[in-house]
Amino acid sequence: MTDFEKVAKNVLPEKSWVNASSSAATGLSMKTNLDDWSLINFRPRILRSVDSMDTRRNILGTPLSSPISFRLWCRSLPPKKLGAGLAENARDSHGENDFTPEFGSWQVPGSVDGGLTWVDLDWISSEWDGPLVLRGIQSVEDVKLAVQHGVQGILLSNRGGRQILFAPSSLMPFLDNRTYYSEAFDKLQVFVDGGLRDGADILKALCLGTTAVGVGRP
Repeated sequence: MTDFEKVAKNVLPEKSWVNASSSAATGLSMKTNLDDWSLINFRPRILRSVDSMDTRRNILGTPLSSPISFRLWCRSLPPKKLGAGLAENARDSHGENDFTPEFGSWQVPGSVDGGLTWVDLDWISSEWDGPLVLRGIQSVEDVKLAVQHGVQGILLSNRGGRQILFAPSSLMPFLDNRTYYSEAFDKLQVFVDGGLRDGADILKALCLGTTAVGVGRP
């Protein structure tokens, strides 16, 4: 990721670079994401057969060739494909818009509901017949609640250090659960993101028991 970061800083527009590289307040939470993974060392073994290594994973019922995921920031499509169907839509609607032209003048409320609770998660689960994964869990207590409420996976993450200064790094809740609630790794799939910069960091997470890891911003 370091190589991508150097290139991104040189080619991205300033606003895009600031969005990709910034975090909450002084940036301490993002810094600890990076620093803490460097504290984990390997304990090499010898005379261990490695001639049939397999990186495949089954993620919530879907087979993947690699235990690595990334966020899709943009899609690059030819303008012709982006406009596909627009003429037909205009024809079928007789040129009339089916949205309110004054929408731009409406007051838009916050996109995050501050009143969400575990009860809302139960409702979502009742309306959704697929697997549920909770992202942003940072404590053993919430992992226990996630298990109690029947989710299939958790993503241990401080969201890139963007939201809370002095939030624990992505590694710390992972180690806390390994120490105080290790059975969670048998009850659901555990994912982690934040601060993983290269293959060595990814291998550390896999050795510690994560199902898969997420990489994103440089």
